Amino acid sequence: MATQNKRIVLDYSNATKQFDKAIIDFIRETETEFNPPISHRTDINQYIHKIMQEAVVLFTVEEGTGNVSGLSAFYCNPSDYSFSFLSYIATKERGKGIGLCLLDASLEYIKKAGMKGMDTQTWESNTGSRRLFTKAGFVEQGVVSNRENGEKSILLRYEFSK
Repeated sequence: MATQNKRIVLDYSNATKQFDKAIIDFIRETETEFNPPISHRTDINQYIHKIMQEAVVLFTVEEGTGNVSGLSAFYCNPSDYSFSFLSYIATKERGKGIGLCLLDASLEYIKKAGMKGMDTQTWESNTGSRRLFTKAGFVEQGVVSNRENGEKSILLRYEFSK
């Protein structure tokens, strides 16, 4: 009988440096799932460096294996902005609750920091991502044409109750 590993959410700023390579590899493996891929829009090495230095990075590891299974990166600057911005969320497996777990942990983090909520965007045809954000309580705010491949982006916002 197989046992399911427990998922642990870690904050990169508090994690040991042993996870650096695993996080970098995870981003490299999953960035092509974005439309267009992140590496088609910017230098992937600069992007990775920026989020690891400037963003809050939460990631999930599977207890027992230590494998990174999901990652969220968001900007949390309550002195400059009232809403956080979710820049990156990806998982290696869909439908396992990893994305929702990361979103919940991200929202909890920014709430403790005093933010009013979180903004993000996803491409119009990404029904899985839109469903995840809606399930987590995000509300679609509008549509913009900001992708070079002609696809539109859906703007989403999560706002904490007053």
